[in-house]
Amino acid sequence: LWAAVSKLGPWFTPVIQVMTANHPLLALLPNPLQNGLRSLLYRNWRPTTPTTSTTTATTATTATTATNVGTSMKHRADFRPSAIVTVISTFGTISEFMFPILCLCG
Repeated sequence: LWAAVSKLGPWFTPVIQVMTANHPLLALLPNPLQNGLRSLLYRNWRPTTPTTSTTTATTATTATTATNVGTSMKHRADFRPSAIVTVISTFGTISEFMFPILCLCG
């Protein structure tokens, strides 16, 4: 029963997420399958493609135009657990509570 009580905090869902993403058997899978599984575990696993932004600024006094062309990359910023991980961790917590109760009753 104490194992179930330890899973009641806000830390349990990210623990399941990281343990699944870093499992040693995951390294045996091909890279597309590894990335596919990790994208299911995190809300935003893959970075977006680089985008080119062009900004034009014109000053009223000199009427010159300056153009800045840069490349920006959005990084993997959202490592929060996905809804699938939340469901898995909730099922784990419920099963940890139910197992001792079922053993006592049956």
